[in-house]
Amino acid sequence: MSYRLHHEGTLFVVLSHDENVSYITINSKQGIIKKSIEHSKLVSFYIPYAQQIDLLEAVAYDKNDRPIYYYGYDDADNLRWNRVDE
Repeated sequence: MSYRLHHEGTLFVVLSHDENVSYITINSKQGIIKKSIEHSKLVSFYIPYAQQIDLLEAVAYDKNDRPIYYYGYDDADNLRWNRVDE
């Protein structure tokens, strides 16, 4: 979600049920933000400016630093987590 009210910002919240996901990165104006993921626990990313969620270039990695999911549009134009190998 991104917002502009008295301030602006973007909040990206992830709940992973895949035990293979070790961490997630997003791309911000300040650089890459990386957060560790615990199975079935919420993790939130906050950036202090409004940004469309689909432009955050979110990627989920396994413990060997291999990308396994990316957040973006699929072939049917649905915004969702997609397997890298799809």
